[in-house]
Amino acid sequence: MLVSISAKVQAVAAPIYRSIDRAVGNAAQRLEPYLGRRGVVPFLIILFWACAVFPNLTLRSFIWEEGTNAEIARDVLAHGHFFQPYIYGVRWHDKPSLPGWLIAGFAILTGGVNEWSARLPSMLSVLITALLVQNVTRRYTGLNASLFAALSFLFCPLLLKKLTIA
Repeated sequence: MLVSISAKVQAVAAPIYRSIDRAVGNAAQRLEPYLGRRGVVPFLIILFWACAVFPNLTLRSFIWEEGTNAEIARDVLAHGHFFQPYIYGVRWHDKPSLPGWLIAGFAILTGGVNEWSARLPSMLSVLITALLVQNVTRRYTGLNASLFAALSFLFCPLLLKKLTIA
């Protein structure tokens, strides 16, 4: 009984799968000339990155270690304690202060320590890494596979969770 039901389902589903496969193949063939142009694939990666990052940027205030990194950047800018900053009057020497230094650098450009300047270094590092993934995989695979690899990195669930956290 079960064998006949699964055979009937396969008989009905097989033409549907073939038509979907044909439609996707035709769409990929039509997009191939456009993707082959210089600069289109990096533009697509930047576009997808912007769609994933910018809507979530100011949804929440600082969480987890973001407040500490932002305070390190504020101390570096305000008092010049570059190598051992003070956080709330206590010398901070637990970790290296590279995120704080990067935030301070972007804060100079954006006009102050806020969500934008605190989260911009991590957001740009994700974008640069996605572009590097596409570039490296392009050497060994085709154009479609390298774009898929970059977008797979960009939309990895673990990365999306941390994408807008400084």
